Amino acid sequence: MKKLFPRCIALAALVIVSISAPAQIIWPTADTVSIRASQFADATTIRAVRRDTALSASLATFKGWIAVSFNQTSGTATVPSEKALWQWTADGTGKTGAYWGTRSPINSADVSRGAGAAIFNSDYLDGTLSITSPHKGELWSPIMDATGLKDLSVTFSSDYRHYLSSDSIACHASTAIAWSEDGGVTLKPYYCLFENDGYGTNENGPNQPIAIKLLGSKGTNKFRIKFIWDGDYYFWIVDDVKVGALKYNMRVSPEWVALPQTAVQRSNVDTVRFLADVVNNGNVAATNVKLTVDVFDNTSKAKVYSATRNYGTIAADSIAENGLIAGGFVANALPASYDVRYSITHDSSAKDAFPTDDTLRYNAVYNVTDSLMQRDRGTFVNGYAPDASTWTGTQKRAWKVGCYYYFPRGTNSTASRISAYLGDFSLITAARSYTATLYEWNDLNKNDSVEVNERTLIAGGTATVAANPTADVLLDFKLENAINNQPLKLKDKQAYLAMLEIDPTVSGTSWYAGFNDQRRYTYGAEELATYKAGQPRYTGVINYNANDLTEKWSTYVFDRYGALPGEYIPKVRLWAWPVVRVDTKDNLDDNYKVAIYPNPVQETLQLDVDFPTTQEAVMFRVFDVKGELLREKEVVNIQKEKVNINVADLPNGTYILQALTLGNKVRAMRFVVAK
Repeated sequence: MKKLFPRCIALAALVIVSISAPAQIIWPTADTVSIRASQFADATTIRAVRRDTALSASLATFKGWIAVSFNQTSGTATVPSEKALWQWTADGTGKTGAYWGTRSPINSADVSRGAGAAIFNSDYLDGTLSITSPHKGELWSPIMDATGLKDLSVTFSSDYRHYLSSDSIACHASTAIAWSEDGGVTLKPYYCLFENDGYGTNENGPNQPIAIKLLGSKGTNKFRIKFIWDGDYYFWIVDDVKVGALKYNMRVSPEWVALPQTAVQRSNVDTVRFLADVVNNGNVAATNVKLTVDVFDNTSKAKVYSATRNYGTIAADSIAENGLIAGGFVANALPASYDVRYSITHDSSAKDAFPTDDTLRYNAVYNVTDSLMQRDRGTFVNGYAPDASTWTGTQKRAWKVGCYYYFPRGTNSTASRISAYLGDFSLITAARSYTATLYEWNDLNKNDSVEVNERTLIAGGTATVAANPTADVLLDFKLENAINNQPLKLKDKQAYLAMLEIDPTVSGTSWYAGFNDQRRYTYGAEELATYKAGQPRYTGVINYNANDLTEKWSTYVFDRYGALPGEYIPKVRLWAWPVVRVDTKDNLDDNYKVAIYPNPVQETLQLDVDFPTTQEAVMFRVFDVKGELLREKEVVNIQKEKVNINVADLPNGTYILQALTLGNKVRAMRFVVAK
């Protein structure tokens, strides 16, 4: 059962819109003071106060915004944070901080009134003012007269950059909104801005308009809202704030939408399924609601796929959940990049108060690549340790995490290695060995768990991290076929588990692995879509903390703070190479030279490789004249190198040596084995 979250609205289009009829706006009103305050037109629109001094009086009288400071605790020390405030930024940027970069100013609805905005710049506070994080600040609105209205909405422009989040306000992101019906004496529950959640470390949220429905709010003559930052770095900018009652307001939920994997190998493209939640945040029912998914080729810009689901009527303040769109998209067999968009239409689309959130466009495109089967997004590193409390006596416990891969046309590929990102080795004082393994998995009892009799070890490799490493590393595990040390040919329509493992020598031994830390809800939606389509696929994690010989493994992905499955997907990559026919015409540039000798050869075929540039990886293969693959050897980071291939056990005869690059460029040469 999917967990429901407070209803927040995120937009993918970078367009500022204004609320239009039918919508009843209570703030700003027609007066210049409230309009300038809504747009943060100048520095006088924000007044800074300390919570223990002038807050009460300011809340009751000031016509602008109140920035409230808080003391925070860092470790065991209380850190005064009178300067940790929401502030006015004249140009709508956060460029005083180290991580603003080349971003553009926040979109502003009316630059004639000034390009200012409100910002909580946590990056600047820590970097320049030495106010140790976490940081917390509140930005209170003026008192508004909302008499007679209910279920009010807040709309505003937003720009956000993420680092770490605090959980002190029961939000996964650093951002939230609250409201009061008595001028600020008491507060209603926080609404976490989940559209600011799920981004990876150092990643940006879109510069976008947002609408938040304060469900259950009652209009009074002392209504007010506040924006809350509570977390670790970097910034949140808001502008063009409006409060009112929206009659029509449909949206595609960004918190639960199926996203395809970032990249898949072109010879093993699977069907992409589509599913999203449709939300009516308006105050009346929406009729004739339809959700359409469109797929565009990023090169030609042509629409290559479209499908629609009909919902009929969706009541006010309700969610149509988990609606699978029939059919599915299969990408072109050639390397390609696609842009995927969900969009809503309904009978009152022309009257929708916030139409830009009727379309949700992926922030990341769907890529079909040459060889890397990639299952990760982001660069977050998280620490994990076997559960020492469950250990008994000398029982051997292991700790494994990994990813699920499915090959609908696996006979066209071989697997060469597993890559995993290991980080934060400050606690390692002695060399540590890691193991990567590849399993076939057949879920015989259809219970989503990996039972002992359902998994078959087919390959493995080891890598060692030296003592006292100074930097995070990407480890490559060369897969050695566990059966006959021949090329690891992947099977058609087969599930595989690429696992990273550590055998702890003492209880509590920690290790740190690279994990995805974004789009956590969308992984769950992707998995659900495949289930509802009758073709179960898993989005990533297999985690394990039990006796390896007797216990099943779980397909329940890591979550943090009790969130949905999918928040942290381990970065365990399976490298799979397409098998290119031996009669394929050479298409590798002539300046990429490969010479073979001796020829004829008895035991070891030697290759002299001389490339003009370094190649991330090249696969060298030996075929017989009938096209049967007999040997292969992958070499990474290769430019000028000598490569040896053992052919001692091959019978006398003619063979073909093929060099294959990541771009599927080939060079083939014949040689003879004569003993």
